[in-house]
Amino acid sequence: MCRHGTSIVIMEKRGIVAEIDNKLSRDRRGFKVEPFSLAEAQEEVLQGITAIDGAVFADLNGDCYAIGVIVDGQMVVEGDYGRGHVTIPSRTISRVTK
Repeated sequence: MCRHGTSIVIMEKRGIVAEIDNKLSRDRRGFKVEPFSLAEAQEEVLQGITAIDGAVFADLNGDCYAIGVIVDGQMVVEGDYGRGHVTIPSRTISRVTK
């Protein structure tokens, strides 16, 4: 997979659909894909989607709905700043779940 890491945002399907409608339709901050199982995807597919800047959006079953999603921007600031790179996804999840 990607050498530098990829964020995977996992949430309930309804949260993903709402976030995709918000970020992808309005802000054009990622790529909506036909849902597919990350567990069943070929290695080449996983390497390809993790090589793109941005997060992978998946539901609790591991089905991918969007790739290359930029998750920064306006959000509720919560999380542990001691971990630095971990705070952006946790702040986004906090914003989505409130």
